Amino acid sequence: MIQIVTSISRIIPDPDHIWHEAGWQVKHFEGLQETPAAMGFTPCLYNTVPHLVTQGSRGISSFYLFHQSGPAIVALLHCSEQEKGSWISPSKAPFGGVESSPDCPKEALTFLISCTEALIISRGGYRFTIKAPPLFYLAANQTSAGLYSSCGYFMHQQHVNHCIPVTTADFESGILPQEKRRIKKCRKAGFRSALCNDLPPQDIYNFLKAFRLQRGYTLSLSDSELTHLMKTFPERFLIFGVMDQNKIIALTIVVTANRQVVYNFLAADLPEYRSFSPVVMLTECLYRYCQKENFKYLDLGISLDHNGHFKPSLARFKKNIGGQEGEKVSYVKFLS
Repeated sequence: MIQIVTSISRIIPDPDHIWHEAGWQVKHFEGLQETPAAMGFTPCLYNTVPHLVTQGSRGISSFYLFHQSGPAIVALLHCSEQEKGSWISPSKAPFGGVESSPDCPKEALTFLISCTEALIISRGGYRFTIKAPPLFYLAANQTSAGLYSSCGYFMHQQHVNHCIPVTTADFESGILPQEKRRIKKCRKAGFRSALCNDLPPQDIYNFLKAFRLQRGYTLSLSDSELTHLMKTFPERFLIFGVMDQNKIIALTIVVTANRQVVYNFLAADLPEYRSFSPVVMLTECLYRYCQKENFKYLDLGISLDHNGHFKPSLARFKKNIGGQEGEKVSYVKFLS
């Protein structure tokens, strides 16, 4: 199982602002390079300072919630100004928003959000958008819809998101017969799937880029950004592939987002092997990895085309290979 280490700063920086209310304290920091205190919970990768640095931390405002009875951070929220007056959480990541320890009360999280809004308003901000994670990423008490709606936010965007719950059952027990036939076809052809972390980042990028161009898509990050992420988080960004002898025919980058979830981040396959559908074999490999490492969910992500519109065929494929449908929601509030 991957070891997720909490970062503790050696030199605690002074906060830029501090708010107090009913035994709670929120501290605001600009452009952090290290976590300002011990964490009372293990946050998702995207909410850690090392990942925020890759998002361009200089423009990121970080808000940490503390209880007067202890020195550890019990909740957090990071955001940045996307356009003049328009703020967003996260800066550059699949999702952001509030993240907290499981026992943090709703009124304390509400206080954290209100402090964030106060800072945004003081800087001339009028709009705050929060890209929330799918619910299976959250602690049991963090129903984001209830939290954000009670703070005056409304749903701005809703996307269909699929995930495969990881159980003791084998992968094939949860997929449709035609997908089972595709796996058998790949096996009969002698294809094999495996973890491929020794592949050079540039080769990975070129493979993904060629696939995207062929489909009329663009990559969401550059080759230098991908290389930096893989070198910065070698245990969190993993490469899996399907090989025909020594030839890579399908490839994916996954992210171990937190202790429960593996996110299938970027996948691609060669068009000349499309009749085999090696991505099904690739997903089986991911599922087995999740079983071995005791992850609870394999996140297949949202289903969009190159224009950012819902793509029914992609959603249908994810359902065929065992994906359960859920929602990924963005919330917005106009501040005054």
